[in-house]
Amino acid sequence: MTNLTVAPETWIATVQGDKVISKPADTLKENDTLLAGRGSTAVLSCCVTEGTTSETTTFYGINDHFAFFTPGQPLWTNCGWRAIDPQMAKKDNPDLVVGQLGEGDYVFKLCADTTTTTECVKYDKIKVTRFTTRKVSPGSVKVTFHCREGSKSFHANGFLMANNCPEITPKRMADNINSLSMKEKNKILKN
Repeated sequence: MTNLTVAPETWIATVQGDKVISKPADTLKENDTLLAGRGSTAVLSCCVTEGTTSETTTFYGINDHFAFFTPGQPLWTNCGWRAIDPQMAKKDNPDLVVGQLGEGDYVFKLCADTTTTTECVKYDKIKVTRFTTRKVSPGSVKVTFHCREGSKSFHANGFLMANNCPEITPKRMADNINSLSMKEKNKILKN
């Protein structure tokens, strides 16, 4: 399973003027401006997608927070980007340096009183003491999005996360096409 970022009911911090407005992930659209790390921004491309999971998926949360991210989703910590499953994160974004996220790490979450302006973004440093989990059945909705410009991070339910979708480049497209079987290539050409 790759490219599965957050659950649709996850709140994503967007920027409208100098205000930070949280919106459900499944309502994001092209040209929305996301609040990225340290008050920077990122602009969504037309690749905002919803789809269905093809297998049972486990979503994770930090401590007592609602489980909303997949094990391959990198979070910013006191030791850099970390994910519960770093190999899954690297599969989606091979250029991102990702370590193992575990109990005892510190993650960064927007302070509640600093989300009204992009000029004074501050974070609470939260020690991971446990992970909450919930299973999502096959056929459930997932949300994945790409940013075409700006920072490669965003805030989901306040937590600072890496935009775990790789940049689409000619080399990446060629590599992906070359990884297909001849049967898969012919099927694409017929469509």
